[in-house]
Amino acid sequence: MDLLIIVSERKKDDFEKIYEQLFEISLEYEWSPFLITEEHLNELKNEDNEFVSDIIREGSVIWSKKTC
Repeated sequence: MDLLIIVSERKKDDFEKIYEQLFEISLEYEWSPFLITEEHLNELKNEDNEFVSDIIREGSVIWSKKTC
């Protein structure tokens, strides 16, 4: 399972936090995270990046944090 994780900004310990939270999933599923900032994602969308286009077209949102 490929996971696209979009963050507002990158922090030094992002991957450690992700692996901690998703450890139980890793016992049942093989997964690979792809961590990207919102800004970089928007840049890639504006460049018509095929990878990002595929994600938008075929991907499923499994969790979203809405900001107020």
